[in-house]
Amino acid sequence: MLKFRTNIDHLRPQGCGGIQVGHMFSKEIAMPPRAAPVKKAPPPAERFKAEIEKAQADGASLSDLLLQLTFGDAAKLKRDRNVSTDDISFRDGEIRYLGVKVVEGGAEASALVILRP
Repeated sequence: MLKFRTNIDHLRPQGCGGIQVGHMFSKEIAMPPRAAPVKKAPPPAERFKAEIEKAQADGASLSDLLLQLTFGDAAKLKRDRNVSTDDISFRDGEIRYLGVKVVEGGAEASALVILRP
């Protein structure tokens, strides 16, 4: 037959009289190192503003550029409070960001597409 211990005195440190003062754990127990913080991707407005400016500096005109966005990035762009109403327009069923036509969906990842090399 099995016997079960009901007394927990065997778990207490010796010589403390049942009251433990000071550190409860040994100094040998260490916390695992914290994971490095994950760097968040910049908002689509920030990211693509830089890409559009770079493409223009490289000689592309705004009519040669197309901003192909995922549905998520398009939603973030539309809701971004830092985007001025001068930078984004919603006219004739078309969205333009900094003068570049925006196409929502149909992409696994958002990208600035140069239509004519």
